[in-house]
Amino acid sequence: MNPTDELDLTVIMPTFNRAEIVRKTLESMAAMDTGDLRFEIAVVDNNSTDDTRAVIESFADRLPVHYLFEKQPGKNCALNRGLDGANHGKIVVFTDDDVTAEPDWLTTIVECCARWPEHTVFGGKITVEWPWPEDRVPGWAHHPYIKEFGFTSHDYAEAEKEYEGVRLPFGPNFWARREALEGRRFNVEIGPHPTNRILGDETLFLRELVRDGHAPVYSPYPSVAHRIQEEVLTPEGIVKRSFQLGRGNPHVYGLPRRDLLPAHRLKWRLIRRLAVVRDHWAIFKTRFISDPDTRVVRAVQRTRDLGYNTECLTLERLGMLDVGFDTPKTEATSVERV
Repeated sequence: MNPTDELDLTVIMPTFNRAEIVRKTLESMAAMDTGDLRFEIAVVDNNSTDDTRAVIESFADRLPVHYLFEKQPGKNCALNRGLDGANHGKIVVFTDDDVTAEPDWLTTIVECCARWPEHTVFGGKITVEWPWPEDRVPGWAHHPYIKEFGFTSHDYAEAEKEYEGVRLPFGPNFWARREALEGRRFNVEIGPHPTNRILGDETLFLRELVRDGHAPVYSPYPSVAHRIQEEVLTPEGIVKRSFQLGRGNPHVYGLPRRDLLPAHRLKWRLIRRLAVVRDHWAIFKTRFISDPDTRVVRAVQRTRDLGYNTECLTLERLGMLDVGFDTPKTEATSVERV
C-alpha cells in the first residue's frame, strides 16, 4: 500500500472483459460533483482481452483515473493489486465495475467519515437498476433474499447507525480508513474467477475486520445503483449464482460439526453426503411447484444448500479443516445446518 497525504480518497474498482460496462460506470463517476476533493479512481484490469484499457484511459481528461494491471485471474487478485498499487488516500473505497454512482457519492463518504471519527469501516446504500422496465422484471427477482444476495440490494437503515449482529456492508459500496487496511489481503481462494467462481469474498474480508475490532457503520447517503445484466435475470442465471454463494459459505463461516473432525471423519462425511442427496432431491421436487416465481425461489434456496454441502466435502477432502470463522449460535447463516 502506498499512502499519500495528497489524496483524500481512493476508489478501487476491479474489472475483467467488460469494457462497455466499465464505460458506463466511469461516465457516472465523471458526472459526480466532487468539489475540491483530492481523489483517484484506481481501475484494476484483470488481464482483459477486450478494449478495457483503452476505455479506462479515454477518461484521463475527465477523471483522475489510475490504470493498474493484474495478470493473475480472479477478482480478489485484482483487489489485492489495487491495495498494493494504488496511491491510497485517507479513505479507500471499494466498488464494482457495474455501478452507477450518485453525483454526491464521494462527498457524502467523506462527510460520513467526519461524523464517525472513531470508526474505520463503513458501508453505503445500494439500489438495483434493472435492464428492463419494471413490468418486465420477473416476480421472483423481487423476493427479499434473491434481491439481496443476487442483485446486492442493500438498504440497511433509514439513518446512519452501526451494523448489528452479523450484518455487514456489501461489496459494491464499502470503504475504510487507510490505517484499517494496512497488511490486509483478500483471500484469492474464493471470489469471482473465470474458471472457479465462489462468492463470499467481501464477506470474509469484512468479517476479519470486525474480528479485529473494526465495528462497521452504515450510511444511507453515499449511494450507488447496481446495474443488473440481462443474463442474470433468468432462472438459470440466478440458480447458478446461488450455487456459487453456497460454495462460499464454508470459506466464510467454517465447516459444520467441527467437533467430529478429524477424529470422526467417516461419520462427518456420511452426514455431508446424506445432505447432498437431500439437496438433490429437494431441487428435483421444485420442478413440480405450479407457481413459477415460487419454483425459482425454492430452487435457489435448495441449490444454495447443495453448493454449501458440496464445497464442505471438497474442503474436507483437501484437508482444509480450519477455513472461515466459527459461527456463533445466534447467527442466522444463509445455509441450513444438518
